[in-house]
Amino acid sequence: MANGHQRDDNARTDDRDSDRDTPITIQPLDLAGSALDDVIALYNAVWGKSGAGAAAADAQIRRHPRYPGFKAVVARAPDDRAVGFAYGYTNAPGQWWHERVAEHLGAERTAGELTGSFCVTELAVLPSHRRHGLGRRLLAALLADLPHAAATLSTQRDNRPARALYEAAGWDYLIARMRFTPGDREWVVMRRRLRPTGHEH
Repeated sequence: MANGHQRDDNARTDDRDSDRDTPITIQPLDLAGSALDDVIALYNAVWGKSGAGAAAADAQIRRHPRYPGFKAVVARAPDDRAVGFAYGYTNAPGQWWHERVAEHLGAERTAGELTGSFCVTELAVLPSHRRHGLGRRLLAALLADLPHAAATLSTQRDNRPARALYEAAGWDYLIARMRFTPGDREWVVMRRRLRPTGHEH
């Protein structure tokens, strides 16, 4: 597995060439040591987490790098400050998100469309750096050169900016409406093929 340590020099060069007036680079991210603390702080800042919510996010983000197929990328400003990040891992039975989605898909669709896909778990950008294509760049760098046949993700059903980003990037709806827990807000689950049909197992 281990896409987390993979270099992505081509994506970083393209980012600089295509967006010259935004001197932010996308880099591979090894979530070890202080880098992990930086990502957790950025996550809490983006989503306004504090108290119990921040503690839960801390535990979750520290657990995910141990999952198979983990890969992470970070957006850094010229002063090396992290202003956005994205990460994911291989979907597998037993993972919380996989099991919740599988309940809605059923066994056959889970095996064919969910298990083994790359799960885009987090994509976060500081408010001060939004609306400049940074989310799109992070997503493209995260998905670059993956061995997976497809990628999957979920986003809030009422989050139109996020859904528009994914739709424009070629994502299709796997589940149009679901709740992960009773009383939770509604979510959509999306899927994007990363390889031609002939390469999918």
